[in-house]
Amino acid sequence: MARFQLILSFLCATSVTVWGQESLCKVFRDTRGRIVTTCDVYASTGLVPGMSSTHRQETYLGSQYLTYPTWQKGVVRTGKPGKELYCELAYDLVNNDVLCRFNGDPKISYLTPPSFVINGLEFTRQYDNLLGTDYQLYATVVHSGQTKLLKSLSNQLVLYGNSNGYEQDSEFNGVYQTTIKYHIRKGNARPQVVELTRKSVVRALHEQAKKIAARLPAEKLTIGDVANALMLYDSLMVATRVSKPIPDL
Repeated sequence: MARFQLILSFLCATSVTVWGQESLCKVFRDTRGRIVTTCDVYASTGLVPGMSSTHRQETYLGSQYLTYPTWQKGVVRTGKPGKELYCELAYDLVNNDVLCRFNGDPKISYLTPPSFVINGLEFTRQYDNLLGTDYQLYATVVHSGQTKLLKSLSNQLVLYGNSNGYEQDSEFNGVYQTTIKYHIRKGNARPQVVELTRKSVVRALHEQAKKIAARLPAEKLTIGDVANALMLYDSLMVATRVSKPIPDL
C-alpha cells in the first residue's frame, strides 16, 4: 500500500520537547479512572555537550491527545476520489499533528491530510483553494453551507505553581487544558474566530449586520441560533448579488 512520506520514526514511547527539555511520556488511566501523563524529563546544564545532568519524573492530569487510548482506528482522506488510507491515528492537540501507523508497525508517520476521521469525528484542514493558502487549522464542521460554522480543539499544558489560577495539587505537576474555538468561514476566506454571542456573530457577518441582529434571540447564543443566522446570511447575500444591476459595457 502506498503511504505518505515518513518524516519521523518513534520506538515505544513518544519523544517530546517541553520548554527546551527532552522527555519521554506515557499516557494511561489511573486507578481512579483519570487520564494521566507521566514524563521522564532530562535537562542538560550545557556544561558537557550531549550529556544530560538531571532527570525527574513529572505527572500531568490529562494528555495532549484527542482520545484515550491515544491510538484509534481511523481514516485519512487524501483528497482524491476513492483514495482513502486506513490506519491507526492519534491527534496531538498541543502541536496540531496527525500521527498515523500501519498494521501495528512501530514506525509513525506525521501527516497533513486534507481531512481525517478519528473516533467518529471528521477534521478538515482549512485551505483557501483559490489562493493555495493553508491556514494550518483542523476543524469539524458544525454547520455546512456557503458560510460554515467550524469548531477546533487545542490543548495546552498548564504547570501548577505558575500564576495561572490553578491550585497546587501535590499529585500532579500540571494539567492539559482543552480549548474549544468556534469559527465562521465565508466560502474560501480565512476562518474568523467567534464567540457564541450576538455581538461576535453580528461583527463577523457585518455585511448584513442589522438584519442578522434583528433575528438573533438573545446575547448568548446556541449552536442552533448561529446556524440559523448563517443560513439567513447566505440567503441575504444571494439576494443582494441578484439584485445588483448589471453595469453597462
